[in-house]
Amino acid sequence: MELINKLIGKNQGGINKGNVFNKAEKRFSLSIAKENLIDFISVLNKLNIVYWLHHGTLLGCVRDDDFIKYDSDIDIGCLSSQYKVLASAIKELEDIGFELIRVLENNGVVTIIRKKVSIDIDLYDGPENGIYTAVYDHTMLMETDLNLIKRDFLGFEVNILSNYEKLLSEWYGDDWRTPQKGISGDPNSKTYKGCRFPKRFEIKTTISKGH
Repeated sequence: MELINKLIGKNQGGINKGNVFNKAEKRFSLSIAKENLIDFISVLNKLNIVYWLHHGTLLGCVRDDDFIKYDSDIDIGCLSSQYKVLASAIKELEDIGFELIRVLENNGVVTIIRKKVSIDIDLYDGPENGIYTAVYDHTMLMETDLNLIKRDFLGFEVNILSNYEKLLSEWYGDDWRTPQKGISGDPNSKTYKGCRFPKRFEIKTTISKGH
């Protein structure tokens, strides 16, 4: 089956090559995570794919200037409207050692992995009246503009959300600047702390230079 069908094929319900947390390390190697992210972003930039650091990876970037040491994956946001070129990107990533191990049933989350460090790509639909929604759950909308700015992260340039402080407060609470030891990134863990999402997410796909 062609990769594009694996990503968005209407006649198949997604792929899942086993539990992602069985394939990935519970607490990943920070050096491998950096290597994977650099290679991943290089391919996306080459193909002009809009992306941003998402969830825990965004939190680590702006709070710690590093990956969160107890995290278990890398989180990236992308636009579903770019699925065709994203499929090409994943093919290129497979050529340098990544494996496509998961596409959720509604094709809203794509997971690739290399050296036991996985990258979750969360896709967003839209715009519709300026609103984008998470493909994996159309009730999951976030009240923010997606204005992307450039930031140095571990010695290379990444895209982040310009209003990250508001967004991180909505996801993790007003105390997001304070690391919470013992909180796991594994949803199977008793100490897992998931994100909280507000009801609307207004997105403008504007990339500006900043920081």
